[in-house]
Amino acid sequence: MGLYDIGNRFRSITGEYCTVVEYVSCRKVGIVFDNHTTKRYTRTEYLKSGDLYNPENSKKKYFIGQRFYSDKWGIAIIKKFLDNSPRVLIEFCGEYSCEIEALPSNLAKGLVRNPLQPAVYSRGYLGIGCYDSKDKAYNIWVNILQRCYSGNLESYSGTEVSKDWLNYQHFARDYHEMLKTCNFSNPQIDKDLLSSKYRGKIYSKETCCLLPHQLNTALQLLSDRDKRSEYPCGVSFDKLTNKYKAQISKYGKQVYIGEYFDVETTEKAYLEEKQKYFNELATKYKSQLPEVVYSALVNKIKESSK
Repeated sequence: MGLYDIGNRFRSITGEYCTVVEYVSCRKVGIVFDNHTTKRYTRTEYLKSGDLYNPENSKKKYFIGQRFYSDKWGIAIIKKFLDNSPRVLIEFCGEYSCEIEALPSNLAKGLVRNPLQPAVYSRGYLGIGCYDSKDKAYNIWVNILQRCYSGNLESYSGTEVSKDWLNYQHFARDYHEMLKTCNFSNPQIDKDLLSSKYRGKIYSKETCCLLPHQLNTALQLLSDRDKRSEYPCGVSFDKLTNKYKAQISKYGKQVYIGEYFDVETTEKAYLEEKQKYFNELATKYKSQLPEVVYSALVNKIKESSK
């Protein structure tokens, strides 16, 4: 049986199918496109390459196999008209190939983006699923990517987002799961408390949790030294009194602890006050935090006191 025998079917590069109905020579092969009755002639080389054109499509504004080009999203092809819907099934070609539904008018305007193509700081992509950019998780996800990949924040140098969370659909799914166990308002995502193994250098499902704003801000006090100062965290020098001053940020306000003649005594006073403050916070939020998060907080406080 020959490749171009009558009854054999071929697919064009636009996704349409045709059937061989007559074979005269390699330069004259009669074909009929699906859903059409008019016979057209083509060559075997075009059947093999798929470089076939259905002139009937020129009479329609949108048709199966129609290609749209976008500088940003590449090539998209209409694959199917959906029943009882103005939308069509389209296929994006290339490295990030996928099929999605879209309005052909938006496709023509270049407004349909490939959900698998990294477009947020060249790393994150929307993914295919039920979560869109209007969901509360979207801006949080974008902010995480901005911290890690914009190159504008030195403190986040070397910090990564897990492969799973580069897909917005996966991040949003996990974020909403975390919200189910969140018993406080204004939750903030934290990557440090649960990630001692990774030293706070990765955003992932395993290393992140939600914390109250007050607690998340307070955890910044656990750094050993203020990088902007030559003194330990919580210690400064008062030129008017010629003494070292200890102060701490508690509940959003700067609280004065005392003044001392040397750095060591001042730092000790600060650390003691910091320990008291964190014990207060642990007690305050114990009933509101998941057990695994509360346990990690307690361990963090113990480690900071050593």
